[in-house]
Amino acid sequence: MKQLFLAFCALIILVGCGRDQAEIEPVSLEELRSYDIQSLLFEENLEESGTAEIEVHIVDTTTNKSVLCSGQEHGTQIVQRPATTYDDIDANFIQTTGHQITEVREFKFVVVERDSRHCPQALGEYGMKTLGETEILTPEDLGTLELKLKKQNEGHIFLKKRDASPSTAKVSDLANLRLKYVRFQNLTSGEVSQPEVEIHLIDVQTNTILACMGDEQGMDGIDEELVDYDNLFFSFVPTEGVDSNLNLGWLRVVFVERDDGRCPLPFNVHDDRVMSSSRLIDYDTLKKGETLSLSQNVAQFQIADLSFFEQLFSLIPPASFGSLKVISLRPLGILPELPLEFLDPEIEVHLIDAFTQKTIACAVNGLQGVDQNDRLYEGLSAPFEVTWQEAKDPFGPIRVVIVDRDDGKTCPTSTDLTHDDIAAEKTLTYEEMLQGTITFPNSSELLLGF
Repeated sequence: MKQLFLAFCALIILVGCGRDQAEIEPVSLEELRSYDIQSLLFEENLEESGTAEIEVHIVDTTTNKSVLCSGQEHGTQIVQRPATTYDDIDANFIQTTGHQITEVREFKFVVVERDSRHCPQALGEYGMKTLGETEILTPEDLGTLELKLKKQNEGHIFLKKRDASPSTAKVSDLANLRLKYVRFQNLTSGEVSQPEVEIHLIDVQTNTILACMGDEQGMDGIDEELVDYDNLFFSFVPTEGVDSNLNLGWLRVVFVERDDGRCPLPFNVHDDRVMSSSRLIDYDTLKKGETLSLSQNVAQFQIADLSFFEQLFSLIPPASFGSLKVISLRPLGILPELPLEFLDPEIEVHLIDAFTQKTIACAVNGLQGVDQNDRLYEGLSAPFEVTWQEAKDPFGPIRVVIVDRDDGKTCPTSTDLTHDDIAAEKTLTYEEMLQGTITFPNSSELLLGF
């Protein structure tokens, strides 16, 4: 009998102790994704000090597969050092690739440092270091919201159940948003001298990059640290393949340094560098024009919708632009250095509403002789022709654009800024346009008058 009892005990050891998995009510991955990381602390030292890319994975302990992860663009970018408590992270989870698991009964949270193969790719054997992990958990443990990391007296993960988004807006409403202000504390990683900075808006629930702004929207001029870039009025454009009728949930604003591809293509975390990201924010809060901060105070920014700006400016009758003329123009560094008589530049000046991106008026007659660099062309008296056809009068900021047409068309047809060469541009109010000579960032000069 004693031998039979010992054999029975050995069998228990072999099959495992504790609760039978069949007794544990499973939790779906979709439900797990409704929990965000609010606070994180780990003690283990990093291998790559100063360049850490921290991720948190949820591992199904039955299959030992990583099923959910939270990476740089999901909020963990703020986490950089051990023995430091990072609060108010709002880092969300997305599903990893390479598995068909939809629910788990027992799981654990694993904090890792990765130098290759980033989230949403599952954990592997190489290119990572484990910084801490929890005990094996069940869905019942989620109710505590505080998860201790093993072998670390102070290490922990605090979770927070995400509330439903209060927004009723749709993706199409993002077209009403404008970037008004941005200031960078740290702009580049030191790897590039001319950063290609873009802003992307991510829907957290679906992990979809909804909209972005890049070089063609004006971000090519954002290239210095500790500079207040104000009165920008840059607009978002939908990323490729996004359904404009989708409802907006919680959003995350992500600043990206692009290495491969450009907006409107979504960024790729494997090729592009996530500079920083915001906490979760809803559309209704975003459009109010509050000054917001990114993680680690990397940047402050201000985004608002058109109604915010309408309170700052008055309407401008389109006929007012029909009285304007180009008095003088001095192009500098905007035309080819080859003999211009063989290139036949087609220079025009367009006044574009910064909100709708529709041309208000343009001038071409009288500018046909503008064909040399660094020469002041005076006494032009080139009249503007009004092209505005919108029901509502324009107001506020105006993009003053000197353009070399390359689309086979001419004013009064609006310029296609994706094909024509933008020689110089500057955003001003109507009053500022008439205060004297306009000096552009590339030192070109333009004088408007009546």
